[in-house]
Amino acid sequence: MLLLVVLLMSCRKETVSGPEKIYECVFTQNDASMEGLIDETERSLMEACLENRLTTKTEVENNLIGEWELVGHGEGWIPSYSQPCAYLNIEAGSLSFQFTNAFRDTLATYAWEVMEVNSGGSNYYWLKTTPDETGYLGFTTFCSDNIFLDATPSDGNMYLYRRME
Repeated sequence: MLLLVVLLMSCRKETVSGPEKIYECVFTQNDASMEGLIDETERSLMEACLENRLTTKTEVENNLIGEWELVGHGEGWIPSYSQPCAYLNIEAGSLSFQFTNAFRDTLATYAWEVMEVNSGGSNYYWLKTTPDETGYLGFTTFCSDNIFLDATPSDGNMYLYRRME
């Protein structure tokens, strides 16, 4: 018994440092809501962003710094999933990601960099994270107040974030 007590006392709880800021994030699943369909407001924000993209890598990198809140999402496969609750806090070289939906509840920090991609004759920028979180954070469209990725044409998801005040 004494050996067990000594062993338990010698165990240490490892503390992992994570993001400093945690947002109030409440998620409720409502299968009847069909919130996974991209609505007119989300589509309009995406189209406006596509028309007013940031045009240089430096602009994209500088503009990313700040706090972002998920304001829209679309499901490429099952549109009955409710809107996730998500926030980003982006600093130079570090991205804190808080995300909650019916399947995932995470708070993690990533290294990030903006990559210039030339694909099929078109150039665009892509947010690359380490470790890789392309499905949730692989943004390819950047404008001053919104950033998004849209993988719905290939049965993926769309995540649209707006800069917080």
